[in-house]
Amino acid sequence: MDRNKPKASYNKPQVMKIFSQEDKDVYQKSWEKNGLSILQSWQWGEFKNRPLGVIRVGLGNFVATIFIKQIPGAGWKFGYIPHGRPIEMFTEPMSKKLTEIMEKYSLSHILIDPYVLRNEVETAPNGFSFSNQPTIQIQYTIVTELLDSDEEMMNRMRKKHRQYIRKSQRGGLVFDTDDSLAGVERLATVLNNQHTTKNFLAYPPEYYTKLWSKFEGTGKVHVHIVKVGEEDVGAYLVIDGVDRTYQFFGGTTAKGRDLYGAYLLTWKSMLASRDRGFKLYDQWGVAPYDEDGKLDSSDEKYGISVFKEGFTGEKFTYANQLVVVNNQSRYTIYSNLIKLHRSYIKFRKTIK
Repeated sequence: MDRNKPKASYNKPQVMKIFSQEDKDVYQKSWEKNGLSILQSWQWGEFKNRPLGVIRVGLGNFVATIFIKQIPGAGWKFGYIPHGRPIEMFTEPMSKKLTEIMEKYSLSHILIDPYVLRNEVETAPNGFSFSNQPTIQIQYTIVTELLDSDEEMMNRMRKKHRQYIRKSQRGGLVFDTDDSLAGVERLATVLNNQHTTKNFLAYPPEYYTKLWSKFEGTGKVHVHIVKVGEEDVGAYLVIDGVDRTYQFFGGTTAKGRDLYGAYLLTWKSMLASRDRGFKLYDQWGVAPYDEDGKLDSSDEKYGISVFKEGFTGEKFTYANQLVVVNNQSRYTIYSNLIKLHRSYIKFRKTIK
């Protein structure tokens, strides 16, 4: 599955354009044409638009949303591009244009989590450096093809996955889809009662309702639910991108776990994506793995990753985080602060 086939040439300086709200349709057409990530869609930019705002920039045929962030306590700003793509973005002419943007908006640096494979960016391109920080977005994932019949797809699964899907149905679980605000509220209720052995920092219900509101009318956001009678015991929120569906948020309650709800929920969500015409289902994040594809058992995502692996699919490793620096001293301070911040988050999870 080739996700990174070049669609245009970007090896010469491009005309830079800053998109306004009136340019939404132009931006979205370019987003779709270039097969960009859902994190680069206009709606995601609106959803994640914080007080400092976003910069939507066009360089020739290339578009990107840059999220403006502020260093806590320091006052200065930096930019962040989640899932930057295509591969031609990482060229010296592009780094120069990003530097123009940093100077225009007084940014110390721009971080980029690439949406291209790691083996395509093994060395930092001219004008870019590796940040030496973990990516903010998922770097490892499993993408399942949805091209075949139910029987063929199920036969590729791990045997226990097939068994648990059937067992969940015998246990009375029913699959439901509710693509409405009420469905998002049902999702938030399930996640508030989610059974998990891992410590995590949950989002408030308003987070999910805001996401739904920004995508309302696009037909891209779907809430899939498994229930027993009238009781919801599992839910996923998935978002349709250009060429695939992304499985973003979800979980099951204790009762849903006991009834193997996650197995039926994932399976039926894949089939629903296929019914909407998609050929790929991105399970959105797994533990790191070695060259042989063996998952890292020491990673906190190992258990859920084994579960996702059982549905089969191709493992993808995206490139390491890149940075274009405009103010080296401020970037150095940022790097030290982010290390402290990650330690703080880890501490919060430990005591939760």
